[in-house]
Amino acid sequence: MNNIVANIIIGIISGFFGGLLVYLYQKRSENVEKKNYIQNQIVSSKKLLPNDFLNFLDIGMNMKKVDELIGLPIYSYQIDDSELLIDGLKTNLNSYYFKNCSLKITHNNFQVTSYMLQSYDNSHIEFDMPNSDFEKTILGKFAVDSSFEEVKEVIYESNYRESWFGIIMYFGRRGSYYDYCYFGDLTSDIVVNGELKIENLMTHLITAYGVSSDSRLFRYHSYY
Repeated sequence: MNNIVANIIIGIISGFFGGLLVYLYQKRSENVEKKNYIQNQIVSSKKLLPNDFLNFLDIGMNMKKVDELIGLPIYSYQIDDSELLIDGLKTNLNSYYFKNCSLKITHNNFQVTSYMLQSYDNSHIEFDMPNSDFEKTILGKFAVDSSFEEVKEVIYESNYRESWFGIIMYFGRRGSYYDYCYFGDLTSDIVVNGELKIENLMTHLITAYGVSSDSRLFRYHSYY
């Protein structure tokens, strides 16, 4: 009797570990496929990020994995947290430049805390707008409209060359709540007393899209 019970227990344990090994192998294979897919796209397209790249990037992703996915862009640079301090928040910032877009990522040396992807003209970069009727939207082809209702904050930034806006919205996603920001260039003087209102931005094109664990991080993307 004891031998039967022991054999059953051994069988259960063996089955558990066998299933675990199969699961880990499948996950590793999926990650390798994703990495190869993106890198092949970058190489074959002469330093173009694939249009669906945002499907592979997420808050909390390990920076080593990000570097593996991105490979070698045309140009990149990094600023560490000893140089970046905005609104009492320190962070690191990595910037990557491709022929069809630029990608900026803030991180804590280990994990992604926010990212922003800016599309260049006619690049057709896809993104998903949470809580909307749009399955896929194209940066640079989509304008501010009535779907921008639950706005958390509208930010305004400018330098000696240009001015731009950011519309921050707050949604739940994958068990967490993140801030989403939709950026665009300001081509007209619609700022009143240093502030922007959402109604003044109607029909302005969205050319960049970002996600963050803290809305203050979006200002880093604007400054650099």
